Amino acid sequence: MVNTAHSLSPETQSMFKVAEQDLVYRLGSNYDPDSNELFVQDEDLPKVMNVFLDWKVSSQELFENIVEYFQNNSSLIKMPVLAEVAVIFASKVEATYADRFFKDFRSKFLDNLEYLEPSILYKTLWSLIKSE
Repeated sequence: MVNTAHSLSPETQSMFKVAEQDLVYRLGSNYDPDSNELFVQDEDLPKVMNVFLDWKVSSQELFENIVEYFQNNSSLIKMPVLAEVAVIFASKVEATYADRFFKDFRSKFLDNLEYLEPSILYKTLWSLIKSE
């Protein structure tokens, strides 16, 4: 992938910055008591991460909050989502954050291997090997 962030218009860069700040806020306070709805759905995070990473417009603050979100909600996040996120951390995310993610989730992945369906098992194993 070619780094296209430098060629984005100032308006587009500003839009990404606002979207990133909004996502950081939503990750930190993921529940809206007035509407009884989650701000962020777990299955949306891999898509959001890919957009920010592919356009190279993510900040350290965003990934600090993403890692913290997964740490705080690890028992609630389903394995298919974790497998998708693991692939992203293993292949696209800076090593500092990838190491933190795999430190927290390696044992959960290994404990659940025998129960995973083949496609999720493949993603999980691939990401664990790639992260080493």
